[in-house]
This record gives sequence, C-alpha cells and structure tokens, in this order.
Amino acid sequence: MVRLDSLQNPTLWIIIILGSLVIGSYKQVLGDWMRGSISRYATHPFWFGLNTEVVHVLLIFQVFAAIGFIISATSWIISPPISGFFGIYTKHMLPIVMSIFLISAISWPYSTYHNYSTVSVISLIVTAICSILLVAGAAEEESPRWWVVLGWILLSCCTVIGDGVIWNANYILHRTHI
Repeated sequence: MVRLDSLQNPTLWIIIILGSLVIGSYKQVLGDWMRGSISRYATHPFWFGLNTEVVHVLLIFQVFAAIGFIISATSWIISPPISGFFGIYTKHMLPIVMSIFLISAISWPYSTYHNYSTVSVISLIVTAICSILLVAGAAEEESPRWWVVLGWILLSCCTVIGDGVIWNANYILHRTHI
C-alpha cells in the first residue's frame, strides 16, 4: 500500500507526467510499426538496418529495463533514499535526475523521426548518464536495497549498452552526418 506522504513525493508526479509523455512519444512515432508482431518491431526503420537477431536480444533487455524501472522507481517513491547521492540532504537530486532522464527519453523518438541526428544521439547519451547516476545512487545508500540496485542495473543494461552504445553506434555509422 502506498503511504499518503508518498503522494506528496515530487518524483511520483514527475514519473506519472513525464512517463506518460515518454509512452505517448513512442506510441505516436513508433505506434504504426509496433502494432502486430515482434518481427515488425525488429524491422522498424528506426533500427537503421541493425541485424534483427541483435534487435531481438535488445528487445529482451527492453522488457527487463521496464520491469527494473517499475520496481526501483516504485520502491524509491514508497521509501525514498535517506543517504547517498539521492539522500535526505540532496533529496532534490532524484527529481532532477529523473526529469532529465525522462525528458531525454521523450526527445529521442521525435529527434530521430525528424532526423535531428545530433539531438538524437545526445538524448541517448544523457539518458545513459542519468541511468548510471540512478545505479550509483542506489548503491550509495547506507543500506542498499538489492532489488533497487538490480532494477536500476536492468534499466542501465538497456539505456547504457543497448541505446547509448549499440543503437548510437549503428545510427552514427548508417544515418548521421555529425
């Protein structure tokens, strides 16, 4: 059960509002292609010719990333960190990092769709940096919660390696003029 003071947590509202915009941005830009089978998703033009078997592997990590985000974010909303980077003395940092993370995630599909190459690449790098900060913040807690650390690690496998490295490398190689 969510504690009443959790409803006053700014991170909750940031995740609800910006998270909805993330889902909306992906649905609006990628929705037509994502309806139907996984094979349609794996051949979406936004993969820029990346091997479909690699895309299927990344899809697995995307599912784990979503699960990890839900677990870790929910845990921190119900019981915010009291020590470390996101602790009580720097409690404003979690809403800031979460906002930057989600805003950069919102910008990726639109910048890619409109071929704003630099913005597209940078948005995924910013998302990756924020993901790393979430993992570090979870590990820095005085008594780290293993499920929170694991959740942010699962997210980071996707956002750092899958998006920040693999997708960006493929995109830069095949699409950009940076």
